[in-house]
Amino acid sequence: MVKSLRAEMKQGLLDYQGQERLAWAKSHIAQVVLTVAMMYWCKEVEEVLDAEGDTVGGLGVYLTKAKQQLEDLARAVGGKLTGLERKALVALITGDVHNRDIV
Repeated sequence: MVKSLRAEMKQGLLDYQGQERLAWAKSHIAQVVLTVAMMYWCKEVEEVLDAEGDTVGGLGVYLTKAKQQLEDLARAVGGKLTGLERKALVALITGDVHNRDIV
């Protein structure tokens, strides 16, 4: 099981940047989606905070991106999904809302 999850996690990490976020979330198991999404949120926020120049402005840009991602997920949840997809997206939305509030 550990080997399987490790392989799924590696694939989820590789796929994250190459796919549209909603399609990516639908194509992976919920545990991978939630973990990889949190990893990328931490990475992206850290990059903004470490950047030279206007950190506040950078956080504002990132906040706009986060809000757009939430809108896309909320729109998808209102559409036709399988039960597992819906549960995974609702969990992802919950995490994204908390992350948005932190930014």
